[in-house]
Amino acid sequence: MGIGTDDIVFYTTLMYFVMTISLPFAGKIFSKFNIRLILSVAALTDALAFRLMGTYTSVYQFYVSGVLLGIGNTFLIFAAVPLIINNLFKVKMGTVLGLSMTCMGISGAIFAPITGYLIETIGWRSSYMALGVFIAVLTLPFTIFRKNPEEKNMTVYGSEIAEESSKKVVEETGTPLKQAIKSVSFYGLFIFTGFLGLVVTVCFHIPNHLMSEGFSTISCNCRYVCHDWTNIREIPFRLFKR
Repeated sequence: MGIGTDDIVFYTTLMYFVMTISLPFAGKIFSKFNIRLILSVAALTDALAFRLMGTYTSVYQFYVSGVLLGIGNTFLIFAAVPLIINNLFKVKMGTVLGLSMTCMGISGAIFAPITGYLIETIGWRSSYMALGVFIAVLTLPFTIFRKNPEEKNMTVYGSEIAEESSKKVVEETGTPLKQAIKSVSFYGLFIFTGFLGLVVTVCFHIPNHLMSEGFSTISCNCRYVCHDWTNIREIPFRLFKR
């Protein structure tokens, strides 16, 4: 299409910007509407964004998909995962959350080279359309037919332990909000998170640089396998975390 890398990757900036705006409101939306409906719409939004990428003829059209992906990912991944885990587990929630993030690394390690192979064999347009279908097929069965434990006559995992613990008088610890917002460490946390996001997003641009240097699409996408392996190797630590 004759579009520079700097222009095309701007859609990821829009995606994260939309996520930044949407995340504070995601919890309230989940509390007011049916979670199955929200997750299904989010999955279809992500699938549509990828399908549309296969038809675009202008760089500005990719920015539309960036906005759609920002909206879809907000509800499908970053807001939904902690909420669902909190509804299904009352103990060891941190361990389950860590394992779910590990699964994201595993899926990235599997699908990155597959995506590179598709691009080299059927072209990037057909690959984007195929990815849109994969997203819909892999996510919709879990969003549409998902059931709460109560609907299956089951109890939330660890509910008995949590109920017994709630009866015990526990001394509150931590720093009050009014005091926390006046501390340097409170804002230092935001700065640290910002730099962490910078490091993570820079990794996404390495394959584009490698391709500009003449490396094949498959070899560039295999770099994601090496990156996501750091998540996979942590599985034993997450499994036995207390």
